[in-house]
Amino acid sequence: MSITKSVTDIIPIVRGLVDDKIRVDGRDTFLYDGDIIFTITEDFISSSTITVFQNGTELASGDFSYNSDNNQVTITASLSDNDTILIKYHYYKKYSDTEIQGYLESALSYFPMYQYEKVFEVNDSDEVVAINDLDPTTEELYIIAQITSILIDPQNVKIAIPDLSMSAKRDKSDQDQIKEVFVYFKNFVGTIDFEVI
Repeated sequence: MSITKSVTDIIPIVRGLVDDKIRVDGRDTFLYDGDIIFTITEDFISSSTITVFQNGTELASGDFSYNSDNNQVTITASLSDNDTILIKYHYYKKYSDTEIQGYLESALSYFPMYQYEKVFEVNDSDEVVAINDLDPTTEELYIIAQITSILIDPQNVKIAIPDLSMSAKRDKSDQDQIKEVFVYFKNFVGTIDFEVI
């Protein structure tokens, strides 16, 4: 997969770095008792993956809706008492996309702090752009993902750069790790490879 400046493309890389990849085993079972609203047990649902079954038969997507604000599925199809409702979904265990985007936007503040030649922001189209009209390079997008992951979980990250390796150390603060990322980034030539440890 090639990374683009879209926040949607950067978030999965951050999820990989903080070990919050999508889980595909989400499922909740209910017995219909007159209430057409069913609360899902996991918090960070991928809403496009929700499927609902009534007595083993899959409902059409128009027969239910999902409200992410309260994490509930409302079934509009006709239900009878004691119908078994199964809701299957994919989910993330640790962080919502909104949380990660917040950390990502915070990560952008480190570029001017370290006197980097570009200053980045997230525009109205949810893309990372430089305010001097220069698009971020692939390497810069990976650095943004790296800094974001350090802000989220500073003890869970490892960077491997040709001829240099850095892994999270419990004796280093997140600020020290971010500083190292900028020092390495400004001095390296070549590609960056990120791994989850």
